Amino acid sequence: MSRTPEQKASFRALDPDMEQRLRSKRDRARREPGPGDSAAQSWGPYTLTEMVGEGPAARAWRARPGDVGTELGDVGAELGDTGTESGDLVVKLLRNAVVKGYEEPGARVAAARTWWESYPRTPHENLIAIQAVEEHAGKTGIIMPWIDGPTLDMMVRDRAKLPFATVLSWGAQVARGLSHLHAAGVIHDDIEPRNVVVRDDTAVLMDPSVTRALGDGGDRAVALSGTPLFMSPERITGAAPSVSSDIYSLGVTLYYVLTGSYPVRGPLVRRLREDHAAGQRTSLAEAAPHMPRLVVDVIDRACALDPNQRTATAEDLAHALDQAKAVDVNADRAARAPAWQRWWLELPTPVRRAIWGGLVLAFIVALLLRD
Repeated sequence: MSRTPEQKASFRALDPDMEQRLRSKRDRARREPGPGDSAAQSWGPYTLTEMVGEGPAARAWRARPGDVGTELGDVGAELGDTGTESGDLVVKLLRNAVVKGYEEPGARVAAARTWWESYPRTPHENLIAIQAVEEHAGKTGIIMPWIDGPTLDMMVRDRAKLPFATVLSWGAQVARGLSHLHAAGVIHDDIEPRNVVVRDDTAVLMDPSVTRALGDGGDRAVALSGTPLFMSPERITGAAPSVSSDIYSLGVTLYYVLTGSYPVRGPLVRRLREDHAAGQRTSLAEAAPHMPRLVVDVIDRACALDPNQRTATAEDLAHALDQAKAVDVNADRAARAPAWQRWWLELPTPVRRAIWGGLVLAFIVALLLRD
């Protein structure tokens, strides 16, 4: 997926040599097929119709399957429907830097298939299926269903006013999909708003990162996958991805959707590292003072800087989000209000409305009598 200027700037600063490596990668990208190249319009039995995303590790295309697929493609199709009536797919073509070090014939696709074999085979409505891993014309690709619907990032950019209960409901769904992934021993390692699609009020976690599985022979710019603003402190400093780092990324994703901002932000990853180390973060309570306390506690715990203080598992996070979305907003507001306001806020809403209506009526009658 394409990155915002702020995200691009932060990615460039992963270490002092990042800019030079990315410049080399851009030079390689110019030699790889692009959306305007005739060579990019087909890949094996697939017709590539539209480039829908691009990152350091891969380009993602909306595609149509041919009449005849590979053996793996036929097996992968049993994992679920494509998510759209058109039968379209997503073909994620890995960049050469990702598969560097796999020079022997068939080594690239074999390494990617090893990763795919550990991916959950049982479908889950909140987790994208991987239908196949194939290689054609020297390019390794991952085939996934095309899911119709906006991403969470699109909703934020469209300034959609999303009730917190709706956001938490989607978050709980994603957490359950993530728990299904973790149960198979796979870490997503790239959870962010652009990788969550909502279709018919069902949130689907998309685009798991294969970079870590293949990037050991490549450079650090590729091996350290993900978007820095959503990455946990330990990931930014080079630690291996984990269940805890995925939970942090999901916590920051929900924080972003609720507020349009980040708990820790900076133009460069070096600054992010410094702020993480200094414990400088903005609590959800500061970013959204109106947010119920239980919601604040759940989100802040998920994106705690210390992994030992985070929610332990994705399933635990799903359960906590389910509880938080059901919070009584009026009761929460009353509990946090000064004593002189509490008696009013604790009144049932119909009673308060009746009192307001009586006061308005009394005011109107007073005006009429005055005339």
